[in-house]
Amino acid sequence: FVTAVLSRKVAPRIGDIHVYPQAASKRRHLLECKGSGVLRLQPDILIEQGERRLVMDTKWKLLAPGKRGRGGVAYGDLYQLYAYTRRFGSRRSVLLYPHATGLDARDFNVLDVTNAHSGERIAVRQVRLNRNLYAEAEREKLVSELESIVCEGLGLPNGPPGIGDAA
Repeated sequence: FVTAVLSRKVAPRIGDIHVYPQAASKRRHLLECKGSGVLRLQPDILIEQGERRLVMDTKWKLLAPGKRGRGGVAYGDLYQLYAYTRRFGSRRSVLLYPHATGLDARDFNVLDVTNAHSGERIAVRQVRLNRNLYAEAEREKLVSELESIVCEGLGLPNGPPGIGDAA
């Protein structure tokens, strides 16, 4: 659903971006053994604009506050996005959850071998899906939310402050 909205509504508004569902034709392996790929990586959505890449992985579970510094994000989800970020050469990646009241956007800076910020970030964002999508105004709000997340992730000027800022 999110991929369809991104492809049909958001991409034309931003222009010059390509949306690949399930990273179609862009799949990569994390490892190789005896000439064969091992651990195929297949993010839900890969967005490219020239040399810029944004990996998005949609989650259909609600986040709950807590879990120390992770804000309710599962370890496995962070490991998964870390692997996508590194292997797809994306400086920004997004874990996209359904909106839950009381939770804020969260950014995780990837660390390098010296414990300095590598410049890569994994963002946790939410989108409001519980709306009447038969109403044009509500569909437009959803498209605007997704457009903002994509612009932010690609570092385009009309995204809000956050993961799109210069590192």
